[in-house]
Amino acid sequence: MKRLIAMLLCACLLLAGCGIPDPPRPAPSRPDAPAAVSVPEQTASSHPEAPSAPAEQPGIEAAPPPEESLSPVRTAELLAAALREGDVPALEALANPAFGVEGKLDYWKAVSIGSVSYEEPEQDGGDWLCRFTLEVSDPGETPLKTGENACVARIGCAPYGMWDRYSVLSFAPAGKEIPGTELSRSAAARQVRWMRDFAFFETFDDPAEIDRGALLDFLLGTAARDYPEQEATPIGIGSGLGYTQAQLDAVAENYFGLTGFTMTDSPLYDAESGCYGLNGHGGGYRNERIVRIDEGADRCDVWIEQYGEPFQLLPTGALRYTLAPNGDGSFRYLSVKAFPAVPES
Repeated sequence: MKRLIAMLLCACLLLAGCGIPDPPRPAPSRPDAPAAVSVPEQTASSHPEAPSAPAEQPGIEAAPPPEESLSPVRTAELLAAALREGDVPALEALANPAFGVEGKLDYWKAVSIGSVSYEEPEQDGGDWLCRFTLEVSDPGETPLKTGENACVARIGCAPYGMWDRYSVLSFAPAGKEIPGTELSRSAAARQVRWMRDFAFFETFDDPAEIDRGALLDFLLGTAARDYPEQEATPIGIGSGLGYTQAQLDAVAENYFGLTGFTMTDSPLYDAESGCYGLNGHGGGYRNERIVRIDEGADRCDVWIEQYGEPFQLLPTGALRYTLAPNGDGSFRYLSVKAFPAVPES
């Protein structure tokens, strides 16, 4: 019996000496952002701080959420912090990856920002728009001005499933960001987008100058959009849908003011049916944005800026699409001209 008591006593002493660890505690969650955030002369986050770490680990905060869990609000917060600190790697991590990011945002190294504030992001179709105010002391080579700058960040996912998390699709002066809801209301802007999405990139002073093969492709694509499938003629070439000369004439005259446009020597022409066959077509994803629409009674100019970096802040060129209203909600293309930049309005 004495031996049994001695063994039990030894076991108790061993347990007391080794100790049993406390169960792990869950990491504290980080609250979401408020409706408006101001960050003068400090990091851009105005979110409440995470609870303090244990005394033996001073300064340690909860780990940020993984990239795939970023929300528009969190993306805006991280963008503000990166702008304020001039943290180019952080900006690259937030940028749209579709056009490549490495080294393309280095121009931010020359920009000095004293303070950053931003509002809560607002939904714009499938994206979110977040308004920023930057107090800039040195704009570097950007179009920003010394002093206060109003800018808009477009936050969303790159199209075509190229990226599955929120990123900064553009960061532009407020006057050059047109909400998607406004663009969708402009019939002229919709027609310009249709032409670009079809990969019709011709520039011309007069529609009669356009390459006829490229124009035929575009006219047939537009016919397929305008005429219901049951009005097409089944043929044995292209997509299997054919459009008559009369249908082609109507599209050419309505959208380009051209009469008597024929191309019976084209491989797309089927002599047996007297129809033109539609080829498949796709425009891809381009680093450009409609930045201005000048609408008048008899003319509308739609301006596109083109870029070589993912924030769409530094333009490499511009295009002006000039259209005239047909009176039925559609427009006729008058010209497409290239410019070094969009002129001041």
